[in-house]
Amino acid sequence: MELIKRNDLKLIFTNYIGEAKDDKDNLICECRTTQHYDPIIVFPDGDMVIISWTDIYNIAKEYKDKCYEEVKNESI
Repeated sequence: MELIKRNDLKLIFTNYIGEAKDDKDNLICECRTTQHYDPIIVFPDGDMVIISWTDIYNIAKEYKDKCYEEVKNESI
C-alpha cells in the first residue's frame, strides 16, 4: 500500500469509480483506480491510499485463515 498525502507533488492518472457514504449520507471516501486498476481510496481531506492487488490478496487470505480458525475452534 502507498499513502499519498494531499500536499505531495505527484501526478497520478486515475479513473473515478464512485463514492462511499455512511448511514447519514456523509461522504466517507471516493473510490478510484489507477491505470492498472489498482484500487485507490481518496479520503475527504485529500489524502489517498493506493492498494495493490497483492495487498488485497494478503488481506483476503488473512481474513480467510482467521475465519477458518474460528470455525475450526467452534467445532472442537
